[in-house]
Amino acid sequence: YTTNVNQISYQTNYTVTNRPVVTSTPILTNRPVVSSSTNTVVTNRVTSSMLSYNGIWASDTNGSNNLLIRSGQPTGASDFKFSWFQNAVINNNGAVAFIGDSLNPALSSVRAVYLALPGATNPVLVASTYSSPAPGTSDVFTSFGTIVLPDVGGVIFTASAGTNNGIWVQDSDFSVKPVALRGQSITVGSSNKVISSFSLMNKFYSQDTGVITYQAYFTDGTSAVVRVNR
Repeated sequence: YTTNVNQISYQTNYTVTNRPVVTSTPILTNRPVVSSSTNTVVTNRVTSSMLSYNGIWASDTNGSNNLLIRSGQPTGASDFKFSWFQNAVINNNGAVAFIGDSLNPALSSVRAVYLALPGATNPVLVASTYSSPAPGTSDVFTSFGTIVLPDVGGVIFTASAGTNNGIWVQDSDFSVKPVALRGQSITVGSSNKVISSFSLMNKFYSQDTGVITYQAYFTDGTSAVVRVNR
């Protein structure tokens, strides 16, 4: 990663109010389409039994919807099985990222971010509330917010890990790295500044290149627009 910082203002006693609200529900036009559904019923006409489940479907180049993943399916890690899905997004290569909940036989619940690649049997685990500490912190992930999936690189997502709020990205080798964390020190000009908070800007990432732009607010009351190249 290379980070370019453009400082845009200096002031003291800065209070952040009316920060932009970013939704993780994308509007997709002229692109592969991903959709989710609940209470889907499959009927076995021989035995007259029915199975109800929820899942994620993705369209192909012919416009047909294909089931990508469904509840009850193994997550590919340990003995957990999917129970619920949300915030599914798709890129122009047909890869899908989503937040999935899963349960093991003891009914322990786990929430995680996954990446489903075209033709792959199981999705790739990106980040989980069950795994080791979140990169750049000493705490495990506790919740996930916005997720997006550009055509270059992997998943970009916001999350909380203990008292840390931040932005993380997945590299092409599937490793996950922090981009912005509260308490993180970055260089602005010739000065080191500590991030106290951040906000996602309108169109904060490039679908084509995966470049990320966010607004950083520092402990000294100044702020800057930060660009992260991928």
